Amino acid sequence: MNRIVIVGLKGGVGSTTVTANLSHALHLLSKETITVDLAELNLLRLHFTMDINNDDGWAKYFLNNKCWSNAGYESPQRMRFVPFGTLNSSELEKYCAHKEEWIAKLSGELSTVGMDAEHWQIIHLQNLEHNQRANREILHSADIVLVVINPEPVSYYLINSNHVNFGELKGLVGEENKIKFLINNYQPESEVSQDFRLVLQKELTSTLLPVSLHRDTTVIDSIANLTNVHTTSPHSQADRDYQSLAFWCVTHLYSRSNDKRGEYV
Repeated sequence: MNRIVIVGLKGGVGSTTVTANLSHALHLLSKETITVDLAELNLLRLHFTMDINNDDGWAKYFLNNKCWSNAGYESPQRMRFVPFGTLNSSELEKYCAHKEEWIAKLSGELSTVGMDAEHWQIIHLQNLEHNQRANREILHSADIVLVVINPEPVSYYLINSNHVNFGELKGLVGEENKIKFLINNYQPESEVSQDFRLVLQKELTSTLLPVSLHRDTTVIDSIANLTNVHTTSPHSQADRDYQSLAFWCVTHLYSRSNDKRGEYV
């Protein structure tokens, strides 16, 4: 089993969109995927053609002492996903009181689903501006933690300030080399976007993925149609970017697994 955890540096960087489209790109590479939303906004489902009036999700089942797997759905492209669920104020208060316990339980139970190497779990977390200690079990069990950033001044400022506790994130993940930064919404026609990508490449070095996701109107079109970019526009720049990202994830984890086998030879 391979587990990729995706988290935004801040709100608005596009981590939800990245999660959905990476999942679909891996699916196109014949990987068995299950995508799980741990963000309380419950927006990931909108990329999987789920009825916007359907408030079902794993958190609602935990609230009612029921099995989370009953909240599993399948998109028209036959991709499995588990939404967070839409909670009212009293439900959200109860969830927050048990958040760390329930996420740890969910992490453990997800670890028993699909143990073969072709099974991929893509897990979407709330942005780093939120407390990540509740996600400690998910983060520690991850094979890769992708931190989504934008090539612009605010992302750069947050990376170099104390507003985002990267020390805590590294401690929760356990292995610093599992954390990778991913540039989203890159605009090559913008001098500012070009400059900040160059600066980020210089400062983040090997922790920055070699793949950058371009800003593409296809992404907006896909969200409007409650689906993914490949379904909306299979020959777009965005679709090519996500294919490249999926291929990087597969080859990176394949090489990591080979390195670990070599340690025992």
